[in-house]
Amino acid sequence: MRNGVLTAATLAVALTLGSGGWSRAAGIPDRIDFEKPGDRQIVEFDVAVKETAADSDCVRLEGVGDTKLIVTAAKKGRAAVTYVLRDGRTGQIAVTVVPDDQLGAVEAYLKRQLADVVGVEVARNKEGLPLVEVSGTVRVPKDCVMVRRVVDDAAKRWGQTVANNVRIEPDTSVIKQVFLQGLVGEKVENPQVEVAADASRISVAGTVYTEAQKAEAVRLLDALAKKLDLGDVTIAAGGLTLAGATFDVEVTYFELSDTQGEQIGADLLRQVHMEGTASYGTGQKPNYTLAADINLDKVLQEFQSCGVVKTLKHFTVTTQNGKEGESQSGQTIVTPVTTQAGASPVGTAATEAGDIVRATPAFKDAGTVHLDIDAQVSVITDVSQTGNISITKRAAKSSLDLPLESQVVLGVNQSTSSAETRSGTPWVSKVPVLSWFFGSKTSTDAKGYAGFRVAVRRIGATVVESPSVSTKTDEIIRQIRERMGKGQ
Repeated sequence: MRNGVLTAATLAVALTLGSGGWSRAAGIPDRIDFEKPGDRQIVEFDVAVKETAADSDCVRLEGVGDTKLIVTAAKKGRAAVTYVLRDGRTGQIAVTVVPDDQLGAVEAYLKRQLADVVGVEVARNKEGLPLVEVSGTVRVPKDCVMVRRVVDDAAKRWGQTVANNVRIEPDTSVIKQVFLQGLVGEKVENPQVEVAADASRISVAGTVYTEAQKAEAVRLLDALAKKLDLGDVTIAAGGLTLAGATFDVEVTYFELSDTQGEQIGADLLRQVHMEGTASYGTGQKPNYTLAADINLDKVLQEFQSCGVVKTLKHFTVTTQNGKEGESQSGQTIVTPVTTQAGASPVGTAATEAGDIVRATPAFKDAGTVHLDIDAQVSVITDVSQTGNISITKRAAKSSLDLPLESQVVLGVNQSTSSAETRSGTPWVSKVPVLSWFFGSKTSTDAKGYAGFRVAVRRIGATVVESPSVSTKTDEIIRQIRERMGKGQ
């Protein structure tokens, strides 16, 4: 290529290289339409260019490297740009600078802009009217947006010269499927998507469990609209609503006394998530565990039937998703008072004993609940021979995430001390307990355990116990009966 000039001798050679005609390289344009002088276009070849030439001075040619050619409009006119590639291929590009009439400019512009759109045709009116007609049917969502934009811009620029006969019929089933998959990925329950016939509005609905989940779903839908190149589409997400669930939060305070020493055994207590530490005084942490692998209700009932567990307090807090609920009770215990053991009563004493449980369950996702729990119970730990009553406050305050319908053993205290002691601890362990206070009094002859069982149930939900939970629970009950001498 020599400054875009091809000699007559070289051109004659070039014309013979096509074996009977031009052999234009694949992917190279055969036509370039410029609207005004100064416009330019870069033509890129797949191999090095040997020679180029133009048969008119209405264009200028400039080589860039070995494989690129810059074609610049110099003045009104038409030109044929010929090229010869080093592999022997030849070709010609027809160039028009400022078409002779306005219709030509409109036609050239629209053809160039819509060249890659499937189903669209640009042509002058067949009846000779001064119109350039854009016709056809567009279904690909991103093409729908582009065709609208190009034709609208042309109409603003050239007015009634442009006749828009294009039918915009986007394939809404594709859009709907993409949005449905997005909602399912965000764990939206019962997702629904409706797409307007022209894809200008998309309405979505479904059930979400947190405001954060809803915000993330809306963000994803916006991203999908951009990915599909839907343009100025309206996404109506008002149908995404928070789950309006009602929960029962069950809290049971229990005490287990293994008066037969090791007959129950630490191994069995581990299996039912009730193994505690030797003593709070040792500085060890108590055990907080999720009992998702067994039916803790059945296990506690079996222990109770064997006489080793006492269910001293039971509360049920019924409340809405994300709302705090509470259950409380209070009582006054009146006992006779004497001056010494065995003496006649000299009066009575009233002791106040109250219990309160506060619970706030909130969906974290479809199968998980975040629970804030604060349980405080009053337990009679001693009645003296003179009638005085000792009340111990036992409490657990915790924040944890747990699967729906599962149960938690929230803090088990084991004590083997032979002295009567009361103690408390701030330790935390297997669930994220925010704070803890647990007072206890132990007897001299028994190994004692005390704790809270917590369960969250969604009212109205159908729960089916898994075979693995049933099998393990039955095996634990068999072991309890065997160790307690009850047989099968």
